[in-house]
Amino acid sequence: CRLALTWSQAELARRIGVKQQSIDQLESGKVGRPADAVQHR
Repeated sequence: CRLALTWSQAELARRIGVKQQSIDQLESGKVGRPADAVQHR
């Protein structure tokens, strides 16, 4: 079950990677930091 959840999240992030990045930027308050999204994983 845990694997399914992780996979789902990973797939979602990949599919809506742009949306996730946007939210991350707003939350982090930083712009132009793609490494941040990877670190959040």
